[in-house]
Parts: sequence; structure tokens; C-alpha cells
Amino acid sequence: MVNRRMYIGTEAGIVVLAENDGRWDYERNTLEGKHVDALVASDEVGVVYAGVGHDGVYASTDGGRSWDHVFRGDVRSLAVDPSSPASLYAGTEPVHLYRSRDSGDSWAEIEGLQHMPESVREKWWFPVYPHDPHVLSVFVDPRDGRRVYVGLEHGGILRTDDGGENWEDISAGIEYLDIHMVVGDPARENLVYAATARGFYRSEDNGLSWHQLGGGLPGTMERMIWNVVGDPSDDARLYAGAGDYAANLPKGVSPGGEIWATADRGATWNRVYEASSPVRKVCVTLV
Repeated sequence: MVNRRMYIGTEAGIVVLAENDGRWDYERNTLEGKHVDALVASDEVGVVYAGVGHDGVYASTDGGRSWDHVFRGDVRSLAVDPSSPASLYAGTEPVHLYRSRDSGDSWAEIEGLQHMPESVREKWWFPVYPHDPHVLSVFVDPRDGRRVYVGLEHGGILRTDDGGENWEDISAGIEYLDIHMVVGDPARENLVYAATARGFYRSEDNGLSWHQLGGGLPGTMERMIWNVVGDPSDDARLYAGAGDYAANLPKGVSPGGEIWATADRGATWNRVYEASSPVRKVCVTLV
């Protein structure tokens, strides 16, 4: 059996789980007190990255025991380019996208995202003051690093096929453009998933059309899907992080979270772990 380690990003830091005989067991807490909005790993270079809102990007090369602060900014999302493992993307609030080609040592902005037409940009907003939208998800196609997907909260899904110089809005078919996650299937070309505040979607044509799925996965304004991630050792298996939205809970009720898993590319789901805080991000790595 392949051993794996799972990093669970919460509003109070990271919980690290280790797999033992098919069971996920608690290992430790790390980055305690940090509101973790993004988690991603590059197994090839042995680095785990955490994005912290209003703070920046942290990197760990020892399984989360220690961290280096490698980027400062209001970071809400991260992605590694599978075809170039040292290349890392960071999405921020307000909507900007940055790229590092040296594992976080230096960064440059991808300015093409700022050149979208006004008819698209007018959908970029957030319902809470100061109403600034943010890049909550970034996915880089493992078959072609020039194809990158960006999910906005709020605002929809954007895609570039030329490394960021030109972008296209591919949100048609998604009911509510509060995009929490967009990620491609690791084995099937053209298959893309999206998690929103109100449901889970799948596209079989690189995001040109979307179809909503259920299968028991939560998807309401009270308990939202925050994150979907693939399993590096099983192409059909996905994990989803979910959690209560505190603003929509009755007074005095503390928000909780959970991890869900699917072995059939999103058709059906089962709960595999309960957390004491909303699960903002999930990251699964090979140990």
C-alpha cells in the first residue's frame, strides 16, 4: 500500500494526518493560529506550500515541522505546475495572479489577467465589505503548463491556453459564481471539476459546459464545499473539504468541518474525517 500524508488547512492552522492501513490518523498541528486559505505540494521537489490570507506563502521541506515565509501578500490560492515542479502560482485579493519559477524564491505578476474586458470584470465582486473579489483557486493542466484555470470568489472561472497572456471566461452553466475550487482530473483529458458555495460541478470539455453532481456531498449556503483535490496514487479518487459558514449559523453554534472522499470521480461520496473547524483546504501527498 502507498503511504500518504494529508494536510488539512483550517482557520486555526494545519492539521497533519498520516495514513496507516487505510486509516487516516492524527500526526500533529502546525502553523497554529494561521488562517490557511491554500495548500499545495510538489512531491517532485519535496515542498509543501501554505497560503495564508493577509500574510503570504509559507513553504516546508520537512513534512510541516518548520516553515519559511517565501511571499508576502493577501494570498488565497496556490498551484504547482506538474510539468515544471519548481513553478508555483499564487492568487490574491484583490484579483491578481503571481508566478514563481524557482520554488518561491522570486515572483512575477501575470498581468494578462488584468486585461479582461469590462463585461467580464464587472462580475468580479464579493458580498462583504470592502467587496474585493479574490482568486480562490488556481489549476495548471498537467498535460500543458500553458493552460491554467482560475476560480474567483465571486466572479466565475477563467482559463488561459497560452501561459497567461490571454484569458477566457468559461463560467457558463454554473448557477452561482462563488467559485471555491477548480481542478482537472489527473487521468482523463478535458475533465474538470468545480466546487462552488452551492454545489459540485463536472465538465468534460475543459470548462466550456458544466453539469452539477450530487452523490451525498454537502453543498448549501450553510455547509459549503471549500476544496477538492485529487489523490496522487489513485486517479479516480478525490477528496473534498467542507465546513460550516459561520455567518449563516445560529448564534452560539460553533462551525465545524469534514473531509469527504469519492472513488468514482465525484458520482458518490462518503465522509472520512470530522474536524473541529471548517476545512478550508486539503492537500494529499506521498510520504
